[in-house]
Amino acid sequence: MAVTTQIIALDFDNTITYNEVGYFKKEEVTKRMGSAYRTTRMLRLFHDLCQHGVTIYVVSLNRGDIIGPFLRESGLAPFVSCVYDGEHVKASGSKQLLVQRLMQMHDVGPRRCLMVDDEPSNIIYAPCWSLPVTQKHGIDDDIDLLIRYFFGIIY
Repeated sequence: MAVTTQIIALDFDNTITYNEVGYFKKEEVTKRMGSAYRTTRMLRLFHDLCQHGVTIYVVSLNRGDIIGPFLRESGLAPFVSCVYDGEHVKASGSKQLLVQRLMQMHDVGPRRCLMVDDEPSNIIYAPCWSLPVTQKHGIDDDIDLLIRYFFGIIY
């Protein structure tokens, strides 16, 4: 059976992380993730997404020199296919257009792609399904569950 490519495009600040991440020290990673519990849950989510054939992209307006080290320190980096930072987004015109290009590149239709972002304007005209992070404190248990349902990762 052929594996169907699926994509998730995740914002960084207030979506993957619990709050904004500027410059940080290694010992601040757990705090910026929200807690050890939340860090572990995010690791499990990313692992499970990859196990189910979902390609994970970070699409953020933040700087790559912050996102990359933070993902490495949190343990999430091995699961992320590519980070598209603010420079990439600006060059593409918008997060929506960047995700649309990723979908075209992978021949992925809108039903096999999910954008998750804390800023409604970044997903309102998404080229695929979208999921808002409404609390501005990152993906919580409920959003984790919705992401899993979207990709058919049901316990």
